[in-house]
Amino acid sequence: MSLLDGMIGIRSVRTDDDEPVTQRDQVHFVGDRFQVTDDPTAEETILTIVPEESAIPLAITPPTITSDEALYTPEGIDTATLVRLTVSGDHAILGLVAPTLIGDPRKTLALLGGDGTLELRHMSDDTSAAARFVCPFGASYYLGNFGSIDILYDNALAVWRLIP
Repeated sequence: MSLLDGMIGIRSVRTDDDEPVTQRDQVHFVGDRFQVTDDPTAEETILTIVPEESAIPLAITPPTITSDEALYTPEGIDTATLVRLTVSGDHAILGLVAPTLIGDPRKTLALLGGDGTLELRHMSDDTSAAARFVCPFGASYYLGNFGSIDILYDNALAVWRLIP
């Protein structure tokens, strides 16, 4: 048994028989190839990674932020891991919609352009409790041009934690 044996973490995987890989399928490293089966003793099936029309976007670029956002919910935020932001003037995001069960709880917010700064407001009462940011040192975090910050959704407290 190889150290690489176990569950796979690739989102769009199909076997050579064009069958989707399910969560219960086991992946085993066999020589220089992977084997996918429900039963580790079954005949080998080799993985092929294929593009799909319904591929989940890992990076999104929402429209420019032109005003403060009480509950920021750009399209594609649930499955994105990189959020490329631009801002027109100095504005704040008071909260970010909480991820669903299938959403990725980790995000990188990157300010890639504009003429201002973006404030991630610490524990704002002006947004829903589950969308709030918990910032380091209990103070709002300011994202400058070409700056970035990693955030992680804390399910236990139902808040976004900034990870500098």
